[in-house]
Amino acid sequence: MSDGVGGDLSDSVCNHPSGDVGGDLGDSVCNHPSDDVGGDLGDSVCNHPSDDVRDGVQFHTKSGTLTVTFEGDLYRMDFPSRPPVPVELAPQYGAAVGCEVEEAHLSRDLLLVARDEAAVRTATPDFDALAALPLGFGVILTAAASTSKPEQKDIGAKEQTDCDTTQQTDCVATEQTDCVATEQTDCVATEQTDCFATEQTDFVATEQTDFVSRFFVPKGGVDEDPVTGSSHSTLIPFWAARLGKNVLVAKQVSSRGGTLYCEQRGGRVGIAGRAVLYLSGEMHHIR
Repeated sequence: MSDGVGGDLSDSVCNHPSGDVGGDLGDSVCNHPSDDVGGDLGDSVCNHPSDDVRDGVQFHTKSGTLTVTFEGDLYRMDFPSRPPVPVELAPQYGAAVGCEVEEAHLSRDLLLVARDEAAVRTATPDFDALAALPLGFGVILTAAASTSKPEQKDIGAKEQTDCDTTQQTDCVATEQTDCVATEQTDCVATEQTDCFATEQTDFVATEQTDFVSRFFVPKGGVDEDPVTGSSHSTLIPFWAARLGKNVLVAKQVSSRGGTLYCEQRGGRVGIAGRAVLYLSGEMHHIR
């Protein structure tokens, strides 16, 4: 399966739209009904393109109604925002998660901030110790990505007259704000295909990653979830505030891994990604 929200949101946790996997686990871990929201769901639900499923699909779950919309090759889900609050950094956190931890924060899950991306990738958690921690349902380990940069605002004709031609050409204020000079050339909104162009003003010309994470849920019977929607309900507001930007690219760096395109929208967050269809079939109700 390809990386992305649809294809990589854990089939180990929730694999069907009822959200009834393991009692409440399907809703409480992923906050979405199925990893099949990605791939070719828009066509595979009814197998013909005229069906209005392309306008979006709604899943009715124990967590409420969850909507998936389709934007080009991206599949976007809408989640509640759950910003964390700082808590005391207990000495057992680092030993339990398997790397040095610099900060601790709490929402539904315990969010631990590591020194850097390498620490997150190489952490070797003790799952029994994680399950014994008193705070949080799951444990999120995160760090700024090695390529992460804080938002740079209003680099345009009025504030930047000497565009470095070796790094940036035609930095046009009327076509784009927040141009990242070191990485963009002719960054024009109409040429962007990997952004939410109808809702964004801070375009990301490349898929530069802003933050990385891993998610451990031994209390729910899942040692490590490959790619998780609900953990990003906490990660997105945390990193949006820290990096000063509302549009972010995230990577969950489990062994399978996935890329998530994220947006902070006040009390909600948007999470999108790409996927491929890996299984289709029919079920017939027999009376």
